[in-house]
Amino acid sequence: MRCPDDLGYEPWEGKLLVLAAIDLVGSKHIVYCVAGSEIIDHINPGVSLVFRESAMKGKPTGVHFNFEFTITLISGSTLEIICQELQVEVS
Repeated sequence: MRCPDDLGYEPWEGKLLVLAAIDLVGSKHIVYCVAGSEIIDHINPGVSLVFRESAMKGKPTGVHFNFEFTITLISGSTLEIICQELQVEVS
């Protein structure tokens, strides 16, 4: 995914990211069609309560995962992720 020049996190601004969620608990994608390439609009910590409750079903009470975040793309598409580890390649 490409980041905009004004992302708000200088090391990633204007760069191409490859994200790998390790020990993935769950991911939820809402996708809207676009003509051309998608660009990240913003990245926020946390996920929706509905997604979190669904992803955590069957997990022991009080279990904690290191990463919960939501990526919103310029099309309005969103990607919610809960995982233990996140690997990021920046180019």
